[in-house]
Amino acid sequence: MNQRTHISSEPAVKGRLRNIYWLLMLFSLLLFGTFLTFIVWQNIKTAEDEFKQYGHQVHQSLVQSFSVNETILDGFAAFLADVGMQDPNRARFYTRTMIERYSHLYMFQAAQRVKGIDVPVFEKNLSVTLDEPIKVRRFEFGEGLMPADVNSHRDYYPLVFVEPVFQDGLNILGLDISSIQFIKQAMEHALSSGLANLSQPIELSDGSQAFVMI
Repeated sequence: MNQRTHISSEPAVKGRLRNIYWLLMLFSLLLFGTFLTFIVWQNIKTAEDEFKQYGHQVHQSLVQSFSVNETILDGFAAFLADVGMQDPNRARFYTRTMIERYSHLYMFQAAQRVKGIDVPVFEKNLSVTLDEPIKVRRFEFGEGLMPADVNSHRDYYPLVFVEPVFQDGLNILGLDISSIQFIKQAMEHALSSGLANLSQPIELSDGSQAFVMI
């Protein structure tokens, strides 16, 4: 009789064991899911903290770099206002010193505002100063460099100084920088605000990117 009782109750015991097994498995899955969620949350929080820290460092670096560049630009403008372009070698010495001191600087350029009707006189005077023929030219998309219209009432902004010169011998003196769209936008913003402004990034011949600060 006891044997029959044991046999008849065995399926019930197996059923209870199976239920306990499934409960343990479910609990393990829940525990694993909770643990995995915690790990993911920790990683996300760590990534967010690191990103915020990195963003803050980048922001501080950009602010510092902009401040340094603005100081250099103001110093160069004050230098030109004082000595003018009568002695380009003095301006060249100044800019070379700045480029050697600040390795992130790529090039110094200076432009002068000239009314259309004054272009012939400007070209003559600058040619004498630099001892080379200078012509004011505009960049026209699809047409290349075009001479300035001396009958126009518009203002031109030809380059009067470039340092360093291009290694391939390209001479851009006299080029109206307002005819280059991305420079024109930065220049107009700088003129209207009275503050230094950065152009859109441009790609240099070596593949690196640079900005024009006006």
